[in-house]
Amino acid sequence: MGNNKAVIFDVDGTIWDASDQVARSWSKTLSNIAGEKVVITTEAMRKTMGLMMDEIAKIILPESLGGLDRNALLERCMGEENAYLSEHPGVYYPGVAECIEHIAKHVKVYILSNAQMGYIEAMLANARFKPFIAGFACYGDQKLEKADNLAYLMKKEGIDEAVYVGDTAHDEEETHKAGLPFIHAAYGYGKAVNPEGSAPAPSAVYPIAKQLLNW
Repeated sequence: MGNNKAVIFDVDGTIWDASDQVARSWSKTLSNIAGEKVVITTEAMRKTMGLMMDEIAKIILPESLGGLDRNALLERCMGEENAYLSEHPGVYYPGVAECIEHIAKHVKVYILSNAQMGYIEAMLANARFKPFIAGFACYGDQKLEKADNLAYLMKKEGIDEAVYVGDTAHDEEETHKAGLPFIHAAYGYGKAVNPEGSAPAPSAVYPIAKQLLNW
C-alpha cells in the first residue's frame, strides 16, 4: 500500500446528502427557542452546504431569536444537529461505500469538511465504510480554511501526495490553493470550473484517483 498517498473526501454533496435532515434539525431547535414554528427549508440548507458554519449562519439564521444572538443560535443548532444526525442520518450516495472501500485497498482515505466539531463523527456513526477511514479534519476542530486544513491534515498524517474529492467550485478553489488536484463530485450539490477529473457517480472516483495518484 502506498502509505504516503491519499484520497481525501468532502462530506456534504460528496459522501452523503443530509440537507433535509439538517434543515429538520435546525427547524426543531429554532422552533423550541422561539416558542413557535420556525421552518428552515431543505432547499435553503442545500444551497449553503459546504460553506463554513459562520457563513451558513449569516445566510440562514436571524440576527436574534428568543433572546439569543446569531452566534448563540448557531451553537445550539450545531450541538443538537450532531445528536439528531446520529439517529436520523443523511442519505449516503449510492456506491460511495464501495468506492471508499476499494480505494482503501491501495491508498489511505481521509475526510475533510468545513463542518462543525462532531459532524464527521455523526456522519460516520452509521457508515459501513467507517473502518476504512484513516482519519479526518474539520473546520470546527482547527478553525482553518479548507486549503490550510488540507495542508494541516497532510502534515499531521505524513501524506506526500493527495487528491481532494468535493462537489463545489469553492472546494475546487481551496484544493488548488493547497496545490492539490481536484476531483469534482458532479453528482453532488455544485459545479466546478476546471477540475482535474469529474465523477458523474461515486464509482467513477476510483479510476480518476488511480490515474492521478498512479498507484
